[in-house]
Amino acid sequence: MGRKTSAGALTAVGAYLANDLRDPEGLARPVLRRAAQALAASRRAALHKAGAAYLRLDPPAAPALEPVSEQDEIIDATIVEVFEPEEEARG
Repeated sequence: MGRKTSAGALTAVGAYLANDLRDPEGLARPVLRRAAQALAASRRAALHKAGAAYLRLDPPAAPALEPVSEQDEIIDATIVEVFEPEEEARG
């Protein structure tokens, strides 16, 4: 009886992990992405290569951008005129 229970529990855990890995926002994939980012930042070539390879397969989601209303947009700019040396001599 104990063997059937433990085999059933292992099957349930395996099914849960398989479903969780399919979900981009599940529990496992964000943890794997953070680990891969740490590996990709490593100085060791093998670790860097492994992390970069995982991130190519499962890249982190781009952060959502908030829409900006044109009415609320303020642009601060400085205009600088650049003269070519020939124009400066003539002008």
